[in-house]
Amino acid sequence: MFDQNKNSNLPPPPTVDPAANFDEILLNLVPLHEQLKSPNPDVQALGRIGLDGALGKITNADLNRLLGMAFESPVSGLPNRNVAIASMESALREVKAGGTPAAALFYDIVDFGNVNKELGHSVGDVFLGVFGAALDETGRKTENREGDRTFLVVEPKPKDPSDRGYHQGGDEFSRLMIGEQFTPELLTTIADRNARQILNNDAVRSLAASYPSVHTGIRVGITQLNAEQNSFADIQRDADPKTHGVAYYTINYSPVSNELTIYNQLTQDIVSIDKLPHLAKH
Repeated sequence: MFDQNKNSNLPPPPTVDPAANFDEILLNLVPLHEQLKSPNPDVQALGRIGLDGALGKITNADLNRLLGMAFESPVSGLPNRNVAIASMESALREVKAGGTPAAALFYDIVDFGNVNKELGHSVGDVFLGVFGAALDETGRKTENREGDRTFLVVEPKPKDPSDRGYHQGGDEFSRLMIGEQFTPELLTTIADRNARQILNNDAVRSLAASYPSVHTGIRVGITQLNAEQNSFADIQRDADPKTHGVAYYTINYSPVSNELTIYNQLTQDIVSIDKLPHLAKH
């Protein structure tokens, strides 16, 4: 759930009676959050006034629920598109001001449309949850080429060692890396290793074995945040995994041979073939 301590730019919540119409409040809350994170103090003040009016009478618990709805994916549990936009645009402003370098990775689940079509949206939600958790976990393990440090995936301000990725919605995920002068070669190495780590996650492997009719995988695009970008949309465009993918792996389980295969679609190489009787669905 949303942690207000990590988002100190929000004003303290009122502690009175709960509000009744959460949907109406939520519609007002998201654009007000954009005002609250503005570098302009006058705009921030307008956001605080609007927030007080939008919330009306509400308890801390109800506010926490609303903020969770506004900033967290209900399917994956990861911070959602609103948080991704705020985090990446904050990092971009710092980059353009000559501050800390940053880079972004964008992911999509291969053939996710067929997962929903063949297996149903409830299974699709399971895929999103499992892949999201695997992506979230890999951020804590990704090291650079030399292996002399770990790239932390963090919220720009304050830097948070929990290293979470983001779930923009559907099969689209992303993560932000801060504090290193990333070269295209280094970013490609990180993206490739990230993709393989996700598919080697036990839960992802078990999922692939449970649904052998679907050939899924992960595709990753990269970009270094730079002065030519002006918004989250620009960052996403430059790192679109469908058009600028630098890592593209699929995973497939064969019930006949009882083997799980990970395949590099860019190099046309088999990465691994494993006998996985303990993962087979009987």
